Amino acid sequence: MNLLMRTAVSLACVVGVCLTGPARAAEETTMAIPATSLAFTVSYIADDLDLWGKHGMKVKSSLIKGVGAFNALVSKATEFTQSSGSSFTRASARGQKMLAIATTIDRPIVQIAFRKDLADTGGFKAGQPLAQRAKLLADRTIAVDAVNSIAHAYVLLVAQAGGVNPTSVRVVPMDPSSMQAALEAGRIDGFSMTLPWALPPVVENKAVMLASGPDGDPSDLMPFGHELVVTRPEVCAEKKQLCVAMGKVFAEATAYIHDKPAETQAILAKRFPALSKEVLAQSVEYLKRSTPRNAQVSVEQLRNVELYNVRAGLLKEGDRVKEFDDLFTNQYVR
Repeated sequence: MNLLMRTAVSLACVVGVCLTGPARAAEETTMAIPATSLAFTVSYIADDLDLWGKHGMKVKSSLIKGVGAFNALVSKATEFTQSSGSSFTRASARGQKMLAIATTIDRPIVQIAFRKDLADTGGFKAGQPLAQRAKLLADRTIAVDAVNSIAHAYVLLVAQAGGVNPTSVRVVPMDPSSMQAALEAGRIDGFSMTLPWALPPVVENKAVMLASGPDGDPSDLMPFGHELVVTRPEVCAEKKQLCVAMGKVFAEATAYIHDKPAETQAILAKRFPALSKEVLAQSVEYLKRSTPRNAQVSVEQLRNVELYNVRAGLLKEGDRVKEFDDLFTNQYVR
């Protein structure tokens, strides 16, 4: 290449029109998220660091509460969702088979905050076995974000662990932002939610932590596919590079939580400005405990989710999914 040609190439690259070809346009896609919760910290990291753009995507995220996010995927209103494993396997059992391509949370990240006055009179002590703590749920009113959500299922599961008839627990749907005020006013006796909602009243000594998935309640369901990145099988078949890029984003975001906890806390502080530094710091510790370094999905995670559904009474034993191999792939997060 002569000097004149090299100069022309250099000038072209300076103005962004290299002779190697035009820049590839970002691939647009959609993501449905079922709640405002620290369970979706990986997405907040991807947004703030623009990991989407780094891997050639433009992602439009939408908040669609509860199981509506999964239903949006089924109806083709979105291409991806971050679904609870509970919703994912229940849908599979009913013939709505989707494809999980990553795990972002591998233990139940739900907690139950319970009124301190009721806990004190009921003999609650920190460190008691779950079966003993769970007895306090009998005949109480517990708020959840949505019926049949992962938070609702957790209440039923914990009640079952304590030998409490789930029908004796009055479950009421409520916006998470209203739960603490309702608890302090005595309108509810407790509430079940994903991080960070149960932590503030506990830190403020207005409630006790009756049960905590990040702390291992219940201990025999680990590892647990709490949060999965899910799509329709045909999306990855038709847009393989999109799924490759999506897998890379979530692999990087899960590693970021472990490697940069202070930076993770700073990102969350912008999303949840009402939370105290103490609550945020505890939340990040819970996240590190609950976020896998390896975002791969496993049969064991999904099998434990099915046990969770059966124990909570959301799925009959005979309706359980028996084979999981065609429900997930790890080719995008290796």
